[in-house]
Formats: sequence, C-alpha cells, structure tokens
Amino acid sequence: MSLISRSDIYDKGTILIGMAHTLGNETKISVRVSGETDQDTRVILKDVVSKTGGYSGGHKLAAGAIIGQDKEAEFIKLIQETLDNLMIKA
Repeated sequence: MSLISRSDIYDKGTILIGMAHTLGNETKISVRVSGETDQDTRVILKDVVSKTGGYSGGHKLAAGAIIGQDKEAEFIKLIQETLDNLMIKA
C-alpha cells in the first residue's frame, strides 16, 4: 500500500486500504493516504477495529490492523460507512 499511496494514480487525500490473509485465521489490514489529509488514519482504523475485534496501530498517514478472517465482511461494511460519513474518497 505504501508504494501505491506514493504514486500519482490517486488524488491527494484518497485513503487506500489493502487486506491480506495470514497463515492463521487472521487478516492484516494496511491503510495509507495518498498525499496529505486532515483525517487521521490511525483514529479511523482504531474506531472500526474496536467494533470488529482485533488490534490496530499507526499514525496519521499510515495505519495497520489485524482482525479475524471471519470479521472481514463486517470490517469492510463499517470502514466504508465510516469513510462515507467523513466524505473521504476510498
């Protein structure tokens, strides 16, 4: 996600989210922002992960989390709702 967020493919302020399965039953989540934004990706991710279970960390422009694979659909729904409410392009 870091390479993509540094490219000129997306408008500045676009939040990019990638997900990958681990060898266990977990999903790693990577959140990056293209350019600068007033939003804090760490706070956004922490809020959603607190509802799905798992743990998260990071800073304003880059954050990550690990959730159970069984929580992926719920996470996607909640993160999209959160970003829509904040009017952020994702």
